[in-house]
Amino acid sequence: MKNPTFHVIRESEEYKNQTQFAQYLKEHGLHYDRSKINVYLKREMIPSPDLEI
Repeated sequence: MKNPTFHVIRESEEYKNQTQFAQYLKEHGLHYDRSKINVYLKREMIPSPDLEI
């Protein structure tokens, strides 16, 4: 395949969904919620996710 559309997830890798990422940011003093992250993604104001399921 020239452009594979899959990714093998290993146990050592840690991925967060939008809700978990928002919680992580809150724990580190940034006030983001899932909907705000979603809007920023759509506006391309933050980097795109490493993985989408």
